[in-house]
Amino acid sequence: MAEPFAYLGFSDGAPAEDSLSGDSGESCPPDLRRLGTAGRKGGGPMSGDVITLVSTRIYPGDGEPFPGCIRIGGGKIVGVEKMSQAVRPGNAASCGEIVLDVGDSIVIPGLIDIHVHGSGGFSAADGSATLEGMAKVLARSGVTAFQPALGAAPVDEMERSIEGAYQFASGQGGGAAEMLGIHLEGPFLSRKFPGAMAEQNLLDPDIPLLSRWVELARGNIGRVTLAPELPGATEMVEFLVERGIRASIGHTAATYDEAVRGFRAGISIVTHTFNAMRGFHHREPGALGAALTEKGIFLELIADCLHVHPAAMSLMVASCGVDSVVLVSDAMPAAGSPPGEYEFLGRRVTLGLDGKVTLEDGTLAGSSAFLKDCLRNMVERVGVSFEDALRMATVNPAKALGVFDRKGTLASGKDADVVVLSEDYEVLACWTKGVEVKNVFRDGEA
Repeated sequence: MAEPFAYLGFSDGAPAEDSLSGDSGESCPPDLRRLGTAGRKGGGPMSGDVITLVSTRIYPGDGEPFPGCIRIGGGKIVGVEKMSQAVRPGNAASCGEIVLDVGDSIVIPGLIDIHVHGSGGFSAADGSATLEGMAKVLARSGVTAFQPALGAAPVDEMERSIEGAYQFASGQGGGAAEMLGIHLEGPFLSRKFPGAMAEQNLLDPDIPLLSRWVELARGNIGRVTLAPELPGATEMVEFLVERGIRASIGHTAATYDEAVRGFRAGISIVTHTFNAMRGFHHREPGALGAALTEKGIFLELIADCLHVHPAAMSLMVASCGVDSVVLVSDAMPAAGSPPGEYEFLGRRVTLGLDGKVTLEDGTLAGSSAFLKDCLRNMVERVGVSFEDALRMATVNPAKALGVFDRKGTLASGKDADVVVLSEDYEVLACWTKGVEVKNVFRDGEA
């Protein structure tokens, strides 16, 4: 992580050239409302308030960190300004604004998890109410947008889960992570690489069945993972692309050539690279070799250091480049829960003391990590810079799902999805579309 900036403050009462001020150019009086000192009693800011977030370390997601201010209003980021000289926080915003001074705490765009099955005891497969609970847990962990994954299940269960996701999407409110469509991680997968899914629930590509699910979801299927070597897979990819639904390769025994044909048909994302796919061999590079050498795609990486060795993660970044890697948690519902036995994908799993989630035969069954843990692992275990790791958890997933116009960076006009982290990756504050989810500064806990 970059070295902390020195604290900013006005010098001899003279405002810095780049500081924020009122329209008249005059600084605000000393009694400017400041959250964390004389903030609003009995709750967070009202929805109509403009909040100015001041920090010595703002990481925009797509650039170098800087000291400055982020303004939040009406659910959007309404201003981003750098400060070239030291300013006193009491003068850092226009009169009438609420100022939250977080000092050296790190301000980042909200994290985006595009592959997560559950968390905090809530499963993406169990309907609208559990999706709501999951979205709230994720927001408190710094994830402000997510794509819930539905693993392969009996057809009637899949359809109940899809209907539940539609109901949740129809009534999504503030104060929780935003759902960016659902991810059908199955059932059109290879029986040779089922992962934790029951083989009897896996099917060959069936376009009439998928078409029914697309209608049932009413526009809320965002992505489908499939094995491109299966009969009818190419036609299914084309079906998805024509409808603006992203196709992923995963749980696949595809050879190099079969995987490349899938990419040519329109596959744009690799589901949990390395895991549940044919590996690399120098005479048959397989699906992994095709994924690591294909240009213009995004590759998921479960960076919990249990699914993939840090050396392999480093190799992936070196091979594909920072702009192609998307960090994901692949968390299952017990993420955030104590060690013990749980149910996932209709099967008994064990969450161990080491955080590993396994079936009875030792097969990995999702993770117990949150995305912020994966971010930390990339920095501390793999050795990439904080800026690059952050890009993999914000900018790249936003681009992979086609929402970069409104998410992924701290920029004016984008959704006010903002997170404040401590040096130890603790979430100190979080806003989703401008709605406060957590704020230890307001409560004087920081």
